[in-house]
Amino acid sequence: FYVGTGLNSGFNPERDFYTMDLTTTSWTTGVSLPFGMERQYASGFNEGNYGYIFGGVGPGNNYLNDLWRFDATTITWQSLTPLPAAGRKGAAVFVLGGEVYICGGNNATQPALRENWKYNIAGNSWQQLTDFPFPALWRSAGCAFNGNGYLIGGIDSTGQYSNFIYKYNPGNDTWSILTQFPGNGFAYTQMFPYNNSLLFYGGIDNGNVFLNYLWRFDFSLFAFVPASGIPTLGRKGYVACLQNNVFYITTGLVSTPARTTESWKCFNITGTNEPS
Repeated sequence: FYVGTGLNSGFNPERDFYTMDLTTTSWTTGVSLPFGMERQYASGFNEGNYGYIFGGVGPGNNYLNDLWRFDATTITWQSLTPLPAAGRKGAAVFVLGGEVYICGGNNATQPALRENWKYNIAGNSWQQLTDFPFPALWRSAGCAFNGNGYLIGGIDSTGQYSNFIYKYNPGNDTWSILTQFPGNGFAYTQMFPYNNSLLFYGGIDNGNVFLNYLWRFDFSLFAFVPASGIPTLGRKGYVACLQNNVFYITTGLVSTPARTTESWKCFNITGTNEPS
């Protein structure tokens, strides 16, 4: 589990990375991005034996459009072709068939973006796709499932929080509304595919409440199914991963508010039972 960048407790952007061994749950210091590449609100994803980090905002409120790849075999970072557009932070991301979709975000001139870009990993090239047919969003969460991409939550250009799940069909480059979450709109969450469901946790809602619930949208039931959250505090802006149907979460901003170094894992997320 690779965790890096973000703001430290002194509100300075970082370039450092740390790794957790998921077997022993022990932490070691990882390989930082190169000097000068500090950032927060970056977008991370993985494909094969590589990890990637895109964009964000660096020192001096510099919006970034760069793309970096981490090779877990050689333990090195490589600079790839940057996005051929303005830098941005807080973009959602999902990966489908060797192609990466960078959705929304915001930049120095726009509080939220409707842009959708595709990065082809093999060709190291970018293509702009159809804009959202719904409000611009930043800090929404994205994931891929069963050949489609999905976005949930986010903040629009007027500061309103979304509670919709949107579905993207890569075959015809179209978006549609999948469903609407029954609670308040929210942002700063993450979402993962899990056993024919979309699993998402925490964030902050439009009432500035730090959220501590774990939900999944079950495609079989076409319904939202709740489970228990972390038994301490709700949090936003955390880092998470899903491995072998176990959900891992670390860091983030809790409702004190303060940055936390807590790490948790959640497993046996089935039915309406509370997870272990």
